[in-house]
Amino acid sequence: MNQFTWYMDQEEIEMSASKDENKLVMSKIDTTNMTETQKEDIQLEGSKFISIHPKQDSLNFVAPTARYNLRSNIITANEVKLIRVADATIYPGDGHVVIEKRAKMKTLKNSKIIANNVTRYHKIYNCLTNIYGRKDYSSSGDYDYIDENNQKETIHFDVISVDTSLQTYAKGHIGISDNFTLSPHFMYTGDVWLHANSEYLYFDGATKISHDCNMQKRYWVKFNADINPRDIYIPIGDTLKDINNNRLVAGFYLAHDSTYVYSAFLTPKKGYRDDQIISTKGFLYFDKSDKKYKIASKEKIKEFTLPGNYMSIHASICNIYGEGKMNLGMDYGRVKTFGVGNINNVIQDTSTTIEMLFGVDFFFNKNALEYFAKDLQKATALEPVDVNSSVFKKGLAELVGLKKSEELISQYAIKGVVKKIPKEIKTTIFFSDLKLKWDSKARSYFSEGKIGIGNIGDYQINKYVDGHIVLTKKRSGNVLTMYLQLDDGWWYYFEYARGVMRVVSSIDEYNLIISSTKPDDRRLKAEKGKKPYSYYPTNVNIVKKFLRQFEDNETELEDEE
Repeated sequence: MNQFTWYMDQEEIEMSASKDENKLVMSKIDTTNMTETQKEDIQLEGSKFISIHPKQDSLNFVAPTARYNLRSNIITANEVKLIRVADATIYPGDGHVVIEKRAKMKTLKNSKIIANNVTRYHKIYNCLTNIYGRKDYSSSGDYDYIDENNQKETIHFDVISVDTSLQTYAKGHIGISDNFTLSPHFMYTGDVWLHANSEYLYFDGATKISHDCNMQKRYWVKFNADINPRDIYIPIGDTLKDINNNRLVAGFYLAHDSTYVYSAFLTPKKGYRDDQIISTKGFLYFDKSDKKYKIASKEKIKEFTLPGNYMSIHASICNIYGEGKMNLGMDYGRVKTFGVGNINNVIQDTSTTIEMLFGVDFFFNKNALEYFAKDLQKATALEPVDVNSSVFKKGLAELVGLKKSEELISQYAIKGVVKKIPKEIKTTIFFSDLKLKWDSKARSYFSEGKIGIGNIGDYQINKYVDGHIVLTKKRSGNVLTMYLQLDDGWWYYFEYARGVMRVVSSIDEYNLIISSTKPDDRRLKAEKGKKPYSYYPTNVNIVKKFLRQFEDNETELEDEE
């Protein structure tokens, strides 16, 4: 301060500093490599006011003019551009800073806060700010959330303060009635946090997606995460809940009464005992390029060809698609099955179709299995399996890993076979291309089109055959039926239900291998806690009965008794 004016009648002293001197100093400083905070500091004009209060840690600010009232002991500083507190910069709304008795600073109305001083990520305005010291303040104010379309949504922070690490934080709440959106595709309600050292706000509440699918009710889905407004990923974990803490799911399910297969995209299961076919977790993302909400890992969302479980819903067409490892909701006891592939649910007509790789593993006569495999290998007229299809490539990668699957695909391309069948697909019968459709009336999955057989045990096949595979859900016990036709009058049949596998073929030599096997050798030794299993020869009438349900595709069989 180099100028003083004493207003005797008012008992006030006005102090001011020359601005010209500061401008001269400024003109000589190179600001090229300075931060915005540093530039602000050197542009300050006036004298520095420093608090000597022991609890204010030398709180200070610069003001070109100030008045001191001798009667009330109040300092009124004018044209104060900013005050540094903790990691933030506070800008007084009208430039007036009033210091009352005991060094108490009067509340700053309509102030602005930028935090922190290094990153300057966040700007809060319309603030009502109380400064307690150089390391402590509290405030409330408004914040502009700018979405991907540069549309502004205002968030009010009721609490703005400093934590124990001297970092500014703020907390606000957004009600459902506020109609707040993270983007045009995600509504939001709940708490919102600002942490000055983090570029993005932290949301702890619930989101609701926006689609035109009346048959898929939209629910508020709870989550907590930092949100990048221009690239929104909502975390989807193993346990999902709505705002009333009711359980939600993301997947496909087979109803417990076996009447239908349904999809649930962030909705509740229709029945708590319904069997899960496929589930997804990772992140929820809206892809503007194809207008789909997608749930998968970030890597899978960005590169769809990668393995991993995935689910999507089209915002207007409303079909729901999933892919990855799946369980068809059928328990077959000692007969083990596994599947990978994709499932598609058209909500409007409730139809569900599946394309998959399907493994069936069961105890069986090794000689009979070898005969069956070699018979298939001899059938040179059969069409080779398409190992370049996306279903096969993705499914194989899901089972053996991406790197190993690429090596195997290369071997298939060169020689039509692989050097060694990987253990992950070395099952009794491995179907490398199987299309299924759910039939609600029959409570069954029915195969459609040709059936691709990859391998039978250790024998590589890689051929398409005609036939039918049916998986039926029954209260009395699930049924698995496989009718595989190499040519007219040349077929193999397997039917499993309630611990018994019945087998027969059009080939007498094969049937003889089965029938001549001792009963004890056809029985899998019982293990504690496991269901019994055995296989038996059956007769052709069972096959005829099975084929009658396929009216147009009924196969003529030789009359073998």
